[in-house]
Amino acid sequence: MISGGRGMLAYLKLSSEISSVQSELELVRMERLDIEHSANLLKSESLDLDLLEEQAKRILGYAKPREIVLIDTE
Repeated sequence: MISGGRGMLAYLKLSSEISSVQSELELVRMERLDIEHSANLLKSESLDLDLLEEQAKRILGYAKPREIVLIDTE
C-alpha cells in the first residue's frame, strides 16, 4: 500500500522527520556538553581565572586601560 496512514508515503515522511530530529538532537547534545564544560571551569576547585576574567568583562563591560576589546556579535 502506498497511501494511507501506514503506507509507503507515510513511512518516507516519518523517516525524513526522524532523521531531522536526530540531527537536531545531536546539535543540542553538543551544546549541552559545551555548557557543562564551561560550567565546570567556573567551579571553585577548577576555576579558570582567564575564563572568569573574560566572563566578567563580557557581562560587566569592563576592560583594562590600553586593552583592545573585540566584540563577537553572534
